[in-house]
Amino acid sequence: MASKIDVYIPGTKKTLEPTEPRVPAPEVTTPVSGGTYAKSVDFEGTGYVGWSVSFYVIPTDGHPIGQASVDAQGHWKFSVEMNPGTHEVFGVQRNNRETSNWTPFIEFNVT
Repeated sequence: MASKIDVYIPGTKKTLEPTEPRVPAPEVTTPVSGGTYAKSVDFEGTGYVGWSVSFYVIPTDGHPIGQASVDAQGHWKFSVEMNPGTHEVFGVQRNNRETSNWTPFIEFNVT
């Protein structure tokens, strides 16, 4: 089970816990924990064909930093411009109203 996460919305703070997934989290090949990347960070991996993969920075405001559709071969990819520093992110895959479990948290540096 993935870790709890705090979500900050102006005037509130809620701690969310994931529920048992109906589908697994998307597989992530990049970025990797402990990696160092240029300002434009590629996010890439595999997931369920036709589903949408979204990534969020921690702490999250509920808005994804990027997303992509999983293609017919099961691959997804997108790039995000990020400020220099240490970042921690997680991702999910969705289709209609169904959401996967979270990926493990990924912490990396941007130069």
